[in-house]
Amino acid sequence: MDIYKIIKEEINDFDWVKEHEFTQEEVIQHIKDNDITEWTFGEHWDGDLYLDGTKITSLGNLQSVGGYLYLRETKITSLGNLESVGGNLSLWGTKITSLENLESVGGYLNLNGTKITSLGNLQSVGGGLNLEGTKITSLGNLESVGGGLFLDGTKITSLGNLESVGGSLYLGRTPISKSHSEEQIRQSVQVDGDIYM
Repeated sequence: MDIYKIIKEEINDFDWVKEHEFTQEEVIQHIKDNDITEWTFGEHWDGDLYLDGTKITSLGNLQSVGGYLYLRETKITSLGNLESVGGNLSLWGTKITSLENLESVGGYLNLNGTKITSLGNLQSVGGGLNLEGTKITSLGNLESVGGGLFLDGTKITSLGNLESVGGSLYLGRTPISKSHSEEQIRQSVQVDGDIYM
């Protein structure tokens, strides 16, 4: 079990503690039990952070999560100052429309079924990236995807700054699949897997 050291100065909500080591489960339970709506537990969280089912509406000054970040079915509308997630990121069922300041996700990023319209400052995804069924029209600053890139059914017209895809590239029913050949795509982007048009 991962242990997280939390210092009182970083936590406005824990009036009853001076310095203590909490498990992730204890912190999440405190958030749930006390209907905490804003993250006030520091700028960096080393492990996984499962906020599903909480009343969190703001990530406050949180800048990085070392492991997975799950925000499914929360009332969060913005990722705020968040710049990096070391593991998977799940936003299913949220009202978030932009990834804003987020620059990197180390694991899998599934945005299928979300209200996302902009990738914001996102530059890299270590695992796969699924944008199927989103209103995304541009990949923005995205440069690399370590796994598969799923763009089926989107309005993507250009791969923008994209340099590499570690898996397969899925472009079915997209404007780019009608305007570019597989050869043209491979000339501009290194795709290690197959390209499905």
